[in-house]
Parts: sequence; structure tokens; C-alpha cells
Amino acid sequence: MNIFFSSFIKYPCGQECSFRHCPEKYLFTLREIPCLSEINPLPTDSFFTPSLTSPLKSGDLLILHTESRESLEKLVEKRKVVEQFRLILIIGEQAYHNSRSYHLLAPRFIMTSQQDVSVLKDVVQKMCGPRHPVCRSQAAAHSQGSISTF
Repeated sequence: MNIFFSSFIKYPCGQECSFRHCPEKYLFTLREIPCLSEINPLPTDSFFTPSLTSPLKSGDLLILHTESRESLEKLVEKRKVVEQFRLILIIGEQAYHNSRSYHLLAPRFIMTSQQDVSVLKDVVQKMCGPRHPVCRSQAAAHSQGSISTF
């Protein structure tokens, strides 16, 4: 299983932006979590127009980041495209409270962009299982006491 990150947020942000609203900074923050160190960026368009060259395979973990209700609704409309993946949604606070249709995507985990991203460590480790190379190496290092926990 491979792990991918994709964001519906397209606008470039300035130097003062928060990682919670900037896809590049959010990806960087996710990579600081040991079991997500090898997360791959994925353009959002690539799973709406699947092709033979798409890196996504059935069963892969897809972490989707969005702030708007509109992009969530678009994703719900095209949910057949993502139903073969293990899905984690990171959505904006307002979209989280104003729309419940994202449950139709059957995500494995839902969080708002305001929540602490470190909660994903345990979620991803449980989803990957002990056989996943990254999780296995983290578990081995943890059992030796060389990794600090969040």
C-alpha cells in the first residue's frame, strides 16, 4: 500500500500562511510524522481523470485536504473514483460543520484542518498494519526506545 496526499486548495499563499491552509506546508508537516515520511504528493486532477499511468492502486491510502464545501460536494459527486482507496479526509472547520455529505465517501478517518495532525500517526499505523515497510521500521525503532511518541 502506498500513501498519497492531495489537496483541493490551489491558490498560492504568502510567507505568513499557516500550514493548515497551504497544501505544500501541510504535506511537509505530514512528512514529519514518522509513518508518513514517505507520503507522495498527488495532483487532485489525477484521480478525477484516471489513466494507465496513474500511481494510485486499489487499496492505497489517500489523504485528501480541502477547506471548501464546494470541493467536498464535487468529490461526493465523483465518489466512485475514490471508493477503491482507503480515505482520510482533512477538511476546513466550516465545511465540516455545514456539510455532512462527506460521509458518503466512507472515509476511514475525518478530521478538521484545525486539529493536531499528530493524531494521524496512530490512525495511519493501524490502517497500514505491521507489514507495511514504513510502519514496520517505526514499530521496530519504537520497541528499541529510539522514537519519541507524540
